[in-house]
Amino acid sequence: MPLARRDTPRSSSPQEELRATLAEHLDELRTRAIRVVIAIMISMILSWIFVWPAYNFIDQLVRSSVPKGLIYKEVTTHITEPFMLQIKLSFYLGLILSLPYAVSQIWAFVAPGLKPTERKPVLMLTPVCLALFALGLTIGWFTLPAMFQWFFAYAQAGGFEVYQEPGKMIMLVVKTLLGFGLAFQMPVVVFFLTRLGLVTPDTLRTYWKHVVISNIIVEAIITPGSDPVSLAAMAIPIIALFYLGVFAATWSMKSAGRDAALNQLDAPPC
Repeated sequence: MPLARRDTPRSSSPQEELRATLAEHLDELRTRAIRVVIAIMISMILSWIFVWPAYNFIDQLVRSSVPKGLIYKEVTTHITEPFMLQIKLSFYLGLILSLPYAVSQIWAFVAPGLKPTERKPVLMLTPVCLALFALGLTIGWFTLPAMFQWFFAYAQAGGFEVYQEPGKMIMLVVKTLLGFGLAFQMPVVVFFLTRLGLVTPDTLRTYWKHVVISNIIVEAIITPGSDPVSLAAMAIPIIALFYLGVFAATWSMKSAGRDAALNQLDAPPC
């Protein structure tokens, strides 16, 4: 009686497992990216009706900064510019509205690959990043009138009339606010650099002038205004936030050192 041959399952090679895992990750990344794009498109459509109220809100801020005697008008040089301006503004508003959903999708993709000890700092720093970004936007918004008055004063002194393209004015406001929001991430950057071991708090204290001046130069390049008013309004909080980051990094390193010492004491003797 012939014996029936029993097939044994083949064990997949590490390369095949790695290829399958990578394909699954790429598929998940593509799915979540498509979801984010759809969310942005939906938010953009919903923002279409809020474009001109938002534009009038910014335009009122600009017009309130125009000095008396200066002629200021908003003009378009092409018939399609108002339509393109509405598309751009609806896109920017859509990005803002869909940002929480996009962040949740990014976190859902990254979180499974992190250890519990790695998730805790991210969860702790995310609200801090959002709060600092909102604080930067707020200070930048209240700095805009002084910035506009600075530039309008030069136009008035030269006897010029200002005929401004609406799209460029909106981009000036957006870039300035974005520069303030990014500049206020200084404590988070300092904290991560020290936790990664790239720098130490003592080194940052020694070279604090170089760090602050370099940051201001970068922000002067990013922000389109680069006027003394906005730079001063940005430099003063940056110095305070820099030392806040150094303090947080020092406290974190001391806490990590105490935890390591306690783990050594609790470890069984060899």
